[in-house]
Amino acid sequence: MLTFIIGSLLLVSPCSIDVIHAASNGKAGTGTLSGLWANVYVGGLTYESSHGWTQSNHSFDITNMTGDDVSYTYEFQHGVWEILKKNNRGKVTQSRFIGESKQFLPRKVGAPTWFDELDGTQGVNCNGQPGGLYWIQAYTSVQASIRGGSLDVKAEEDTEFWIVEDD
Repeated sequence: MLTFIIGSLLLVSPCSIDVIHAASNGKAGTGTLSGLWANVYVGGLTYESSHGWTQSNHSFDITNMTGDDVSYTYEFQHGVWEILKKNNRGKVTQSRFIGESKQFLPRKVGAPTWFDELDGTQGVNCNGQPGGLYWIQAYTSVQASIRGGSLDVKAEEDTEFWIVEDD
């Protein structure tokens, strides 16, 4: 009975959400930053036709056991393109840029907590776009570089979705 109810709700839902994709990655720094670890995540790549917006969820956490304050940068990026042409292998060969949402900021991790984390949502307004096939590309990254050490970790994901024009 519960399956029937959930299935019925999905059929009458006023909005459509395309397939949700996610990626994560974790890495330790090298050299003098070997005591620095970061985990990054990007997921929830969706298009909601009822609102006309795309969305992606981003997060990271970083742990610093180097004994020093460490400055680093993080980036949350979400871009949307209309797919105009694909080759016979399905690779996009021609596209039209729609827009992007980006956050790129420096931060510092050190005493007294030695841990930092952040999450957020990015999105692009697709209202008014013509019907067709579109592509979301999103990533989350963390980078640090200091005195012979570095950390560079990134998770990226993409998905396609359709915009259907109303009759």
